[in-house]
Amino acid sequence: MTLTDTRGTTVVTDKAVRRIAGQLLGGKVGAKVTGERVSLDAELSVEYPKSVATATDRVRADLARDVAELTGLTVERVDITVVSLDGGGERRIE
Repeated sequence: MTLTDTRGTTVVTDKAVRRIAGQLLGGKVGAKVTGERVSLDAELSVEYPKSVATATDRVRADLARDVAELTGLTVERVDITVVSLDGGGERRIE
């Protein structure tokens, strides 16, 4: 038996990804890991009158990049629900 025969695998759980993404976003994030892929569902507040589309596009790209880098998983989807337009509660985009 060689060393490579006894190596295990690293499993990144939904909970771990949820915590990582939540820390990155500063708000509520759900995560579903399937194999080496992850889907994220995030809640976001946007400061009015900033562009919702611009804010969500930026957060989506940043969150996907950072979660992939930190977990080694492929982020295949990031759904964002804008919960308010006043910046209160969740992450504030200025």
